[in-house]
Amino acid sequence: FIISGGANQGNNHIRYWNDSAFIYRTLVEYYGYADDHIRVCISDGTNPAADRSDGTNSPPDLDGDGDDDIEYPATHTYINQVFSELAVSLTPADQLFIFTTDHGGQESGQDCYLNLWNWEELRDDQLAAHVASLPCETFICTFEQCYSGGMIDDLQGDGRVIATAAAWNELSWAMPPDYIYDTFVYHWTCAVGWADPYGNPVDADTNDDGLVSMREAFLYAEANDFDDETPQYSSTPSALGETLFLFGDLTGVYLSLDQVFVDDDNTGLSQGDGDGVIDFGETIELTVSLENMGTTDAVSVGGTLATGSSYVTLTVTEASFGSIPSGGTATNSPPFVFSVASDVPDGEPLGLQLSVTEPPDVLALDLNATAPAYLVQVTAIHDGSGDGDGQADPGETVGLTLEIANTGGCASPDLSGVLHDGDYFISDLAPHSFGVIPAGGSASASGYSVEILPDCPPVYTGQLPFQLTGPSLYEVWEEVMLAVGPWFDNVELDMGWTLGAAGDDATTGMWVRAEPVGTVYSSQQCQPEYDHTTDPGYICFVTANGSVGGAAGEADVDGGKTTLLSPVFNVEDATSVTLSYFRWYTNDLGNNPGQDYWSVDVTSNGVDWVHLEYTMASANSWNEYSFDVGSYVSLDGTAQFRFVAEDLSPGSLVEAAVDDITVSIVRPTTTGVNESTIAYLTGLGPCQPNPIGAGATLRFRMGAQAPVKIELYDVAGRRVRTLFTGPATAGEHKLDFRAVDQAGRRIASGVYFLRMVTPTVTQVKQVTVVH
Repeated sequence: FIISGGANQGNNHIRYWNDSAFIYRTLVEYYGYADDHIRVCISDGTNPAADRSDGTNSPPDLDGDGDDDIEYPATHTYINQVFSELAVSLTPADQLFIFTTDHGGQESGQDCYLNLWNWEELRDDQLAAHVASLPCETFICTFEQCYSGGMIDDLQGDGRVIATAAAWNELSWAMPPDYIYDTFVYHWTCAVGWADPYGNPVDADTNDDGLVSMREAFLYAEANDFDDETPQYSSTPSALGETLFLFGDLTGVYLSLDQVFVDDDNTGLSQGDGDGVIDFGETIELTVSLENMGTTDAVSVGGTLATGSSYVTLTVTEASFGSIPSGGTATNSPPFVFSVASDVPDGEPLGLQLSVTEPPDVLALDLNATAPAYLVQVTAIHDGSGDGDGQADPGETVGLTLEIANTGGCASPDLSGVLHDGDYFISDLAPHSFGVIPAGGSASASGYSVEILPDCPPVYTGQLPFQLTGPSLYEVWEEVMLAVGPWFDNVELDMGWTLGAAGDDATTGMWVRAEPVGTVYSSQQCQPEYDHTTDPGYICFVTANGSVGGAAGEADVDGGKTTLLSPVFNVEDATSVTLSYFRWYTNDLGNNPGQDYWSVDVTSNGVDWVHLEYTMASANSWNEYSFDVGSYVSLDGTAQFRFVAEDLSPGSLVEAAVDDITVSIVRPTTTGVNESTIAYLTGLGPCQPNPIGAGATLRFRMGAQAPVKIELYDVAGRRVRTLFTGPATAGEHKLDFRAVDQAGRRIASGVYFLRMVTPTVTQVKQVTVVH
């Protein structure tokens, strides 16, 4: 039974949800508890209104499996209801584990209470009365709240083990440096789960029996708790905590997973490549070894395999394990058999569960599929039959070279690819062979022919569906981006800009990417006056103070400067580079050089910036500006741009908006067949969706082939996961981004940062995970 009251929104800190989610995942993923054996009362329950101190709602899904785990609000009404239900469902052979986290208070002496929602209080004697009404043989209580040691004198008794973060007269503390967990229960849960929330192993098993007892968990938490609190421990009888586990007291029969064997050869009922890994399209014979951790021999154990995955087809679901002596192991006969669909995503959990005829009744089999995953990009355009500028233009028929990178966990089948028609694009539909692409490898094919319709806009980026096929009806569809004309951003899509840079110090009016009128999740709802392009939606980059609505001129930069930073462009071998954009800018005083100004700058090395324009003159309407970049910097490899608005002098009104940005890169034509590599920008593209649920798609771009590393960090700056590392070719790339850590464990809801590093570019983007 997990209880986290929160008191009210202003006092319901994120760490209380993190504490609850951490122990919930541990109970499910390590100890194999079924969801309906875990009761949860947290803050305002399933009410979708904001209930946390950061203005967010407590995610009802604690373990990230897609279903709600929070049942009820943490109020007396619902806590009484749960205890009444437990009094009916539990038996004298059962064990109850009670976990609390939240604020606590002291009435007098050792009389204390746990705060519930809306400032209700659960007193120590009330909790003790609830526990006394239950028929359980044993109880485990782990309490984090302030003054939690005061619970012991009321609750202690035969068959009970109690651990608290603090003594009856002490506060308990959150864990530095990031304070996103409470100290004592963080280390206690690490101990019983054998790992911290980030997947790093923890070993609290001091007697090396393969189990963490309640005494061992307390000693580990106590030894690692350096805050100003004194953890308390009670066990009746005194030795009970050394033999009590979250598995139960292990009297009778208790089964756990010992080993899982994957047979994917081509003998018997299995069909695969024989490498012992569950790949897409394979049929698996699965053998499971169970260990009887209980004190009593198990007789005639049966098992049934089930799944919740649409990618899995079960063939043989029933098997016998026979008798399993206490401390012994046994395997199933016959093997379970299942098939995995050819279109299963790489890393997809298979959702397999083994029901057994002895406790704990259901065991989760944490198995994932491997599959290829593809990034497809245009690496060269051949327009020898057109104007020969190496660029696709309306009315031309161009030849394309496509490259496929396999970013998945196993090799692809023998692939052929067909490019289909898109808006303004007509393909010849000819298939081309790519062969087998190993995991981490890539392959190219040229000769794709695409006609650009004459009515295509002169500056346009569109998509062509790309069909990949292989043996045994294998089929995957991807999208190929094709740019017509120069690079253009109307700000309707995320093209890799950075809102803010080192040294920004404006107190209001920071750059934001405005959203269409009526978009409630935006930081600034954009009005028609803000947007130069009114179709498809009123979107631009604008300096805004977070207020909603109004015409341009109502959102003011104050207190310093704010920077809008472009992606990095590959301009190697270019004969000219032109930057064009529309801007709206006002400085009503038009004075104080160096304090109130509008600046557009360019750099070729990321360090030395040169002004393209530097002004304090207002232009209270949309106006276009264009600059020959080669007149300001050497075109020796890369170019990056920034737009800066600054307002330091009091009384002046400074604001700006930017829209419809074009970067035109011209390279020399060649004789014969033209083959000019596209000038891609380097940087992180959009992560869609964001906020992220179970997973998302992350795009990034490379201006030239180079080593790149993309990593995910938490708010404390700790690396959570490496998403990509290695060389990447020039062009568009796509990563399937699941909200898991390096060990494949689901990460907690919250704010994270994506960091991309290449030899010339370092970029950071914020993402939010919500389960």
